[in-house]
Amino acid sequence: MIEPIALDDAARRGNAKLVVERLAKNFGSGDTAVQALSPIDLYVGKGDFLCVVGPSGCGKTTLLNIDCGGIRATDLGPRFAR
Repeated sequence: MIEPIALDDAARRGNAKLVVERLAKNFGSGDTAVQALSPIDLYVGKGDFLCVVGPSGCGKTTLLNIDCGGIRATDLGPRFAR
């Protein structure tokens, strides 16, 4: 059985193969801005199996598009793959 783990736990950062910190995305600006992603941290270690799930419109595709470089993040701290 695969046990879920908290991928936003900063203690995982040291051994992470993929690090994404303070990732956020807004579409539009001002009063009409829509927040597609709240700031998130993500640390994925070697051998981790990552599955992105959630309801429609929660930002799954936006997260993946930012990570692969398809769209730019509104705010992005350190991001790297080892």
